[in-house]
Amino acid sequence: MKKNIVIILFGILLVIFFFSIKVSTNIYVGDYSYSPMVIDVQLKIDDKLVLDDSLHSSPFFPIILDEKLRYGVHKISVSSKKAGVNQESKVFLFLNQYIYVGFLGADTLYLEKKALVNRNDSVAVFQSLFIEKTSGRHQSEFVIESRFNSFYTE
Repeated sequence: MKKNIVIILFGILLVIFFFSIKVSTNIYVGDYSYSPMVIDVQLKIDDKLVLDDSLHSSPFFPIILDEKLRYGVHKISVSSKKAGVNQESKVFLFLNQYIYVGFLGADTLYLEKKALVNRNDSVAVFQSLFIEKTSGRHQSEFVIESRFNSFYTE
């Protein structure tokens, strides 16, 4: 009976130790909207500011960050004033995973800048007419998820 209690306590201590160590985790942040605009982005992980920079549209060259994170659930907050997005999500981080944050811009994001350059006073009316005639994305958003790294064999 004492042997079973020792094994259970050892297992519990092993699980606690496993979820308390910090490991190096890659975070990929990219703009996949094919928009000519540069947007600002603020990325927070567990209320700690990790990135405060601007994103250029490029599907091949994301910003790669390396952070020490524990295994388990993390709260990720992403915001952009220019795109009008304030988004929060929770991800579960486990062995051999990375965090992916991708920006998907709306069709109306570039439209507002274009209308202001043309000195159009009725930007809201212009946008609503544009939204009715197009079938694309009408609100910008971020995709926030954890993904598995590739497994390599030698």
